[in-house]
Amino acid sequence: MADLRLGGMVTEDSGGSGAALVLVHGLGGDSNSFSPLMDRLGGYRVLRPDLPGAGRSALRPGRAGLEGLGAAGRGAARPGCGGPGRG
Repeated sequence: MADLRLGGMVTEDSGGSGAALVLVHGLGGDSNSFSPLMDRLGGYRVLRPDLPGAGRSALRPGRAGLEGLGAAGRGAARPGCGGPGRG
């Protein structure tokens, strides 16, 4: 597994060769919330971001709450963000 930045969030990449799955944790969790599932997802490329303020991703000033989390997700999904398969 390798770490990468996806929309400014530290994201764990399983490096699998199958279809990509993005697993997003809930409030109070982090990317490790999905560790018990990883053995069953071996046929997929699994991306597990730490949302802003959780795990290894820093909290973004002025971007708290659901609005900030939504902005982080939109930022990770936009072309050119530097994420997997993006220019």
